[in-house]
Amino acid sequence: MNLLRLNILVSIFIIFVIFIRKYGGKRIASYFYSVLWEAIIIKLLLSFFVPIIKMMVASWVLKNESNANEKIKFGIFENLNVWIMCIWIFISICLLCMFVLNYCRFLKRIYKTTSADRFNGLFHISHNKKHIHTKMCTSIQSPLTFGIFKSTILLPQSVLGMTEEEQKYLLYHELVHAKHRDSLWKILAVIIATIYWFNPFVWILVKFFDQDLELRCDYNVVSKLGGKVEYAELLLKFARNSKNPVYLLNGFGDSIVKKRIVSIMNFDKEKKKYTCSLLVSTTFIILLIFFKMDSIESISESIGKSQVVELNELEEREHPLYVYEENGIEYVNGKWFFKGSEIGGLVDVGYCIYVDEGAKSSVWIYVSRNKNGQISSLDVISEKEGWEKVEK
Repeated sequence: MNLLRLNILVSIFIIFVIFIRKYGGKRIASYFYSVLWEAIIIKLLLSFFVPIIKMMVASWVLKNESNANEKIKFGIFENLNVWIMCIWIFISICLLCMFVLNYCRFLKRIYKTTSADRFNGLFHISHNKKHIHTKMCTSIQSPLTFGIFKSTILLPQSVLGMTEEEQKYLLYHELVHAKHRDSLWKILAVIIATIYWFNPFVWILVKFFDQDLELRCDYNVVSKLGGKVEYAELLLKFARNSKNPVYLLNGFGDSIVKKRIVSIMNFDKEKKKYTCSLLVSTTFIILLIFFKMDSIESISESIGKSQVVELNELEEREHPLYVYEENGIEYVNGKWFFKGSEIGGLVDVGYCIYVDEGAKSSVWIYVSRNKNGQISSLDVISEKEGWEKVEK
């Protein structure tokens, strides 16, 4: 799968969720949107990092490979197209540093805070209060939540002049953010954006995901505490001055206020959409599972990284199959044989190490290894079986 095809598939899934958000309101509950975004985020993360882990494991297992083969691998990168990979990585790192720097600046700004233990009495409305701290901050206008393993809820001083009922709404909204680890999900979304920065639909995902996390929180608050009219009025009160300084924070009144209020006022209808929402979400996740999106392979293919090395001109000791001679592979008259049959391909650690498309009546070899990474046996397989093992 090349990079273009990968991003087309990613964009199709994102466009589908955008379509559901815009036209599926009569059948799909708004608090389910975030589930669809989370499924895409997980899929993209796995598609990128699993191949990296696989490559690291393969590199460790094949650490005894000849120095000549290392030169072949180095030669693959000695081409102009490698600059595309360098530019991609450089921009990704720059974007990630920008997010981290912005986040650190905010933490420095709110460093001087005071505890707000007086609100701990309201924690009985949540079952997830063990690792949550509540603090008062003078430099914010609306409540914020940040932190991954130990969440911190920052409350503005204006909360002191509110009624106990309003304080309960505000606090529970932030507790829901902490319960669902929304700060962690936002970090994962940022990582996705820095990896796939060249795809505009990924940035749309990040924007809508932030909004839909708030819709999910609103639903949980009204479901637990009721009073949808009072909650909507409180939301309007904080909407004016609630713009988050950085993306990695979760705020009370920010983003799509109109859509959130409509969703709150239609709370009874939202509950009736559960079955259809669950069906759509399940189908969507199943489709994501069955679509293969190998980002590393896609990027390598798109920048023209060679998958075939001209081996005919190599000496025997420079050939990648040379390291398997101790296991029964023989080199005769410029050809490689195993038990009298010419070798057409060899698969080791899930990678195709060697392919000879010109070999006639050839066999494929599968290298089996033990837990210590040592070769235990060489098995004869068909070409079809060989490619199946590579694709797993």
